[in-house]
Amino acid sequence: MALDLSYNNLSRNLAQCLGSFSPGLFILQLRKNKFSGSIPQTFFNGSLKMIDLGYNLLQGRIPRSLANCTTLEFLNLGNNQINDIFPSWLGTLPDLRVLILRANNFQCMIGKAKRACGFPKLRVIDLSNNEFVGKLPSNFFQCLNTMKVVNKSELSYMQGVIRNSVSIGSDGFDLYDYALTLSNKGLMMAYEKISNILVAIILSGNKFDGEIPTSIANLREVKNLNLSHNSLQGHIPSQLTNITSLES
Repeated sequence: MALDLSYNNLSRNLAQCLGSFSPGLFILQLRKNKFSGSIPQTFFNGSLKMIDLGYNLLQGRIPRSLANCTTLEFLNLGNNQINDIFPSWLGTLPDLRVLILRANNFQCMIGKAKRACGFPKLRVIDLSNNEFVGKLPSNFFQCLNTMKVVNKSELSYMQGVIRNSVSIGSDGFDLYDYALTLSNKGLMMAYEKISNILVAIILSGNKFDGEIPTSIANLREVKNLNLSHNSLQGHIPSQLTNITSLES
């Protein structure tokens, strides 16, 4: 089942029951509305695969209960007014592939996760236009193993399978394509489908300082790397030539 109320003019607080719908809810799509207040603290749905709350007026912190959504693949909280530190605890989600937190009020340093490595399947991360400070997290880049090798022989797309009303000639299921927008080559580009070869790290518009860590060079499949509008110093590492898929 999918709940898609995106691109409307809905407002006020999100209902507390949103995170605890029946196990049949796979898609929660509420982007481009005027929802305000905090994100509900009651996420206990183990079947949710996609949550998109981007482009609203949400405030407060990211609810820790999202860690209960163990099948989550896509999380977009971008373009809100969330005030929090980097949620390294999301790294415990085994299937999270897309994390969009851009244009909020995230701050402090991106510290080391409590566990040795997290985010085992992350392919797209956008933390742009926040208040992150300190050095770029070398240990974080070292953990992003899915960005090191991509199976390009089999093109696939991120999709959710949802049940429809069964009719003659129908198997009762539809595919729901995940979509996002990313800053790429100086433009905000819309991706109506997210392929397995899209690998991006967007950290622009923060207050990162120090040198660019050479550990980024191990992420050979990154196509879009944006570190602009920070306070980085030193040399551009020659090892970045190892990122053979880099386009921008």
